[in-house]
Amino acid sequence: MFFLIFLIGYLAKYNFLAYQIYQFPSVGGLAAKNLVFFLVILIYLYPLIKFRQGMSSLLILYLVFTAFFLMNIWYNRYFGNYLSLSDILMGRGVRPVKVLFLQLMKPIDILFLSDAAVLLYIRLRLSSNCSEQFKPIPYTLNRGVWALIILTLLTMQIILTNNRFGGSKPLQLYQQSTSAYANVYGIIPLYSLEYFMLFYPQNFTIPEAVENPLEIENDLMGEELVKTGQNIICIQVESLDSNIIGYSYEGKEVTPFLNSLKEKALYFDNFYAQHVNGSFDAEFSFFTSIYPINKNYGFKVNDLTAFDSLVEKLNRKNYTTMAFHGNDKTFFSRDKAYDELGFHEFYSREDYDESSMRYSNEGSYLGINDYDFFQQSADYLDTAEEFFFAFFITVTSHTPFDFYPEELAVEEFEDIQNPLVRGYFNSAAFVDASLEAFFDKLERKGLIDDALIIIYADHDAGVEKDFYSSKREFILEKPVKVPENIPLFIIHPDIEPGISHKEGSPTDLAPTILDLLGEEKKPVEFVGHSMLSPVEAPVLFMHEIPQILKQGQLYVLTPDGPQTAGYDKETGKKSIDMPEEEEFLMMTDYMKGIILERRTETAP
Repeated sequence: MFFLIFLIGYLAKYNFLAYQIYQFPSVGGLAAKNLVFFLVILIYLYPLIKFRQGMSSLLILYLVFTAFFLMNIWYNRYFGNYLSLSDILMGRGVRPVKVLFLQLMKPIDILFLSDAAVLLYIRLRLSSNCSEQFKPIPYTLNRGVWALIILTLLTMQIILTNNRFGGSKPLQLYQQSTSAYANVYGIIPLYSLEYFMLFYPQNFTIPEAVENPLEIENDLMGEELVKTGQNIICIQVESLDSNIIGYSYEGKEVTPFLNSLKEKALYFDNFYAQHVNGSFDAEFSFFTSIYPINKNYGFKVNDLTAFDSLVEKLNRKNYTTMAFHGNDKTFFSRDKAYDELGFHEFYSREDYDESSMRYSNEGSYLGINDYDFFQQSADYLDTAEEFFFAFFITVTSHTPFDFYPEELAVEEFEDIQNPLVRGYFNSAAFVDASLEAFFDKLERKGLIDDALIIIYADHDAGVEKDFYSSKREFILEKPVKVPENIPLFIIHPDIEPGISHKEGSPTDLAPTILDLLGEEKKPVEFVGHSMLSPVEAPVLFMHEIPQILKQGQLYVLTPDGPQTAGYDKETGKKSIDMPEEEEFLMMTDYMKGIILERRTETAP
């Protein structure tokens, strides 16, 4: 019984990973791997259950594999990618246990753990003599011959599966598609190659950067709406769903101030987050107009001075460029990043007087609450000698949504049984009130008159519960991550309020700002498009398996070429031209080439 559960559990979990997470494109290659695993386990691992120590070793091996399996599942639910070695070594988590139980775990995970629990129970119940569990298998060939058979099968599988993907060399195949690489060589070789690429990069050739395939397409209108001397305020709100805007619970609006701003703004309801590695992807894509790629912690490992930067463009227009974040300046290497991007000033937690704050930050790991953060930030804005570009990052609505002052919990939300939803609503309500107080203070100081205001989110909240979901509803045909729909407000006296259905992402914000400033041409490396132009461009998401969103239709670039992955339910399924493989590859190769070429740090 012990061995049967071990065998079935291992093969079931491996195949689930292969299909759901690593998305093996070759069924034949996966079937061949299953045969090899079956023989290895049967011939070499099965005899171990005769001995107590051997059974214990198998149990430990299975528990480690189950932990690896679950970490990949949970990571994939949040980011849509497999948990790479770069993510393990460079990522920076916050209260993972609480987030795990409230947000990432699902009832099916109990099933994923049940087989391991049964194996543990069987092992504990067995006496020191395990021989009664062992029944020899009557095979006539010795283990050396079986090893030769297994090696031959594995070699044939590698050759035949690799030929299916063009017969590329291992490193070339990895650079083309990690999905195909894992399908050919396996998951352990995938991590082994990642290890050597991280710690011994001098032995590997980085793909050369190619020219921007869209550099001839300039969509700036060249009409100056934001005049010289008008301030620019951009606010990146933590975990703000598009669905929360206008949402009411028991007649109580969660974000009444933002709802009122929507009436004064040009509001975009098809705006999507760039959230591939972490929240910093939103900033990276905003300031460089480049799509962030998976497994690249850009603020930490890239030389950001080598990129065209919106900040530098504004510096040359005599703006005082200022960034504000209530957490430690080193969080996600923002101190390094903002300096390289060209900000004149970066105000972080060290620059705020916590002793004079209205709401306590004692024991806070996220930083300063948004109310006091905005109130003191307004005083810093008042000191700017020239008109300014001010960029803010909020923190209160960060998962697990327990950072809002308890005394300000909204009474109408108290009967919400789910703590995650209740916490998110209270957090969003506090951020909303903090923004209203901030705008009031700016108005009293005369800093907001005729200003350009842009408000968007780094990503959605990732809440998927019975009566509230962060996600836009997509009908999926493949196991891919649903694009994260976030709000975008653009407010300026000369911009007519209304709702735009144009698709975009933070990659499009820098061209939009330059467009509003009257620029006629965007920097050659910018791949984003002005949200004010009539150009309808697809949105690229550089996950491990790249995605394109085009008119509500979602496509993925698999090793077999572009394929339909699903569509936005509200938009419906449309018969539109699928992106051509050459166009898809040109864009992904450009992103990878330009970003990897400018990496200055590879090992964590």
